[in-house]
Amino acid sequence: MNYKMKSKAIQELNNQALNLLNKEMSRIYLLAYSQALQDAQKIIKKSLTKLKSDLIKFSRRKKNV
Repeated sequence: MNYKMKSKAIQELNNQALNLLNKEMSRIYLLAYSQALQDAQKIIKKSLTKLKSDLIKFSRRKKNV
């Protein structure tokens, strides 16, 4: 193999490695994003449950006054 062919082969391997790295980084990003959305959903659900509970307590106090 001459220098030009070796250089071309190395460049092709580098491109393949970069493509694999990009795919893996995209996969990791999507997993992290999905986890963040699930965490946010849990927090919102807890907040809504607490708000509902507080509203019920408040309305009961209003009736007793």
